[in-house]
Amino acid sequence: MSRVRVASLSLLFALSACQFGTIDSVEPGDDDQPDDAGDTTTGADGDDGGQPGDPGDPDEPAPPPPPPAYLLEVGAPLEPIIELGQSTQFVVTLTSQNGFDGGVSLAVEGAPESWLLSFDPADQIVLEPNDSVDVVVSIDVASNAEAADATLDVTANSVLGPQTGQVALSVLNELTIAIAANVGEGQHNFPGTTAVRPGTAVKFVNADSIEHRIHSNRDDENFPHQPDRLAPGEVYVVTPVDPDNYNFYCHEHEVAAGVGRIVVEALAEPAE
Repeated sequence: MSRVRVASLSLLFALSACQFGTIDSVEPGDDDQPDDAGDTTTGADGDDGGQPGDPGDPDEPAPPPPPPAYLLEVGAPLEPIIELGQSTQFVVTLTSQNGFDGGVSLAVEGAPESWLLSFDPADQIVLEPNDSVDVVVSIDVASNAEAADATLDVTANSVLGPQTGQVALSVLNELTIAIAANVGEGQHNFPGTTAVRPGTAVKFVNADSIEHRIHSNRDDENFPHQPDRLAPGEVYVVTPVDPDNYNFYCHEHEVAAGVGRIVVEALAEPAE
């Protein structure tokens, strides 16, 4: 080949390189490669790959609402310890929950039969949805009722089943007869007749500002005549046991100031 031909070929190759540029090789990890760090996987159906149950998943069913219910709350007695001849009360609160609507009946068990229980407004209540009702339970204990420490079981019942609670109450084996304040030498306002069970402690309390003295018509071991005057604030206690009638009055101010009577009742014999 002649020198002229070789030179022509060299010139042609140089012109081609200038026109198309030089092809560089690209190694793995080169900065010129596309960055796929933020790439997200998309399924064939366009799903973003989220798992079932993710928040906001339209295919996840909403949780069911809570079922209707009601709540029973039992408050403490206003006076947890009382005497014979006194009364106390406690409050029962019924509350509808989750839209409960229906009747609720109340019952209290565990009290001696001689205690009188009542419900205000009633022992049958109709609860409106998400409403609340207070029921006042009153306990009246007569002077001749049974003294006891009792745990009362409170039960509310509806179509949803029962709810239960408890309340404690003590009735002391005592009865108070007071000489009221400011009676002086006038009427002492003793109760006409007071019935008690054998062994009840009868307490005469001088709430007046002057002295008095309890005089018994029997003056025996059941109801002795008070030997000393009863100063303001003092208490004279008798505990008659034998069934009988015991009259009394103020020795200092005579029968004109009033006469009272304690009747000790015989207890019924237990059935065999």
